[in-house]
Amino acid sequence: KPVGGYELGRRRSQRIVPDARQRQVVSEGHPEYIDGIRIWGVGIKDDPVPGERRGKGVQHLRSTQWIYDLACFIQDHYPQMIAMMRYAKSISEGSAPGYDFRYFLNCSEGLFHKALDEGLQTKSSRELLLMAGWTLMAAAEVGISDPFYDRDHARHSPEWRAEMREEFYKQYLEPHVAFVDDSEDLEMERVLGKYGLASCRFDLIPSVALERVDIHNELCRVKWKRDPGAWLRDGFLISSRVDSMHRHYWSIHARDYGEDHLAHGIWNLMALYHVLVIFPEKNDLQNFAAMRGGRPMHETSDQEE
Repeated sequence: KPVGGYELGRRRSQRIVPDARQRQVVSEGHPEYIDGIRIWGVGIKDDPVPGERRGKGVQHLRSTQWIYDLACFIQDHYPQMIAMMRYAKSISEGSAPGYDFRYFLNCSEGLFHKALDEGLQTKSSRELLLMAGWTLMAAAEVGISDPFYDRDHARHSPEWRAEMREEFYKQYLEPHVAFVDDSEDLEMERVLGKYGLASCRFDLIPSVALERVDIHNELCRVKWKRDPGAWLRDGFLISSRVDSMHRHYWSIHARDYGEDHLAHGIWNLMALYHVLVIFPEKNDLQNFAAMRGGRPMHETSDQEE
């Protein structure tokens, strides 16, 4: 029986190769690709503005700290996310179409206030901030008719947005790759060393929302020409960004379509998280929960007595 390389070589030689006349190495006439050319069925698409790199967003102005922690957060808190998604989808596709956008938006603002109550000073408040960010991203995914972004459908058709909304729900409720428990494996961690990772789901970070953040970054680079990434290196006073976040929530509620306030809001939550982790000394907020002795915000004076 042939063994080793000889057997492997024979198997390779027995592969079925299409007739040369049937193989189209290079094909032309594909208008969606540069010069209409594809090689082995693959082409390169032009930039949204041909000859320029505008319209693709700016990715290096994201916070890596936030992106990585958000991916891990999704893995760790998917039961809560799935519960919210099932509820929002059932109501929106039942008695109240469009309810899911308002639900996720209000969840985001409520979670933000709960995080502020702890002065953004605790691990719990940072988790609340991550969930506030995720729920605002979820609102961006399901709000397919809101004209904050791409109001003329120059970027995405209404049909595409509707398909992406469905895909967003399916990714979580009917995932292609199942969620698994992140059980500790000390031997695995020892072998991997610095290459070890916490269980994370980068694939489930809402993609339409992330695109909108990247476009926001591209616009920031236009506005802050000299150094649009200064906040990543130098930080900022936390209260100043909290003020901005409040204004963007209000603008969304008021249907101010002059800017993409959802993208502004997601960016603000990302930036707040980044600075809280990298520059904790910039936090000038008060922990009111600690002042109350940890009692909930809604607890009344009668209950205290």
